[in-house]
Amino acid sequence: NFGQILFINPQGNKFQGTYSWSGGGVVNGQVNGQVFKGTYRDGNGTGTFKIIMFEGDTKWSGSYKSSDGNGSGAWSGTLISREPTKIGLGALQYLERSPKIMALRPIIFEDRSSPVPVLSCF
Repeated sequence: NFGQILFINPQGNKFQGTYSWSGGGVVNGQVNGQVFKGTYRDGNGTGTFKIIMFEGDTKWSGSYKSSDGNGSGAWSGTLISREPTKIGLGALQYLERSPKIMALRPIIFEDRSSPVPVLSCF
């Protein structure tokens, strides 16, 4: 279980987010329709991922691969809330302060005033 992941859509087709696994990490990327492609970074390193949304954007599945080639696998998630959480709001503030983070989102929202989705990842 990779813990919870929070995706937001700051602008256009770019997205960013945070997740709780491995002491916490960030994801960044681009979305094209229901397909999200991007990079991740956490205490164990960096890598790439691709996920595809389905069932009305309430579920997704895909894969990830570490940059060093030592880890890869399937990645899936289920929507557990469209409401911001206390942790989610803190993550959003962190992302807004970080100039190095580009941006990713699996559920599409037009602006930051929209609810932020929180996904449970497996």
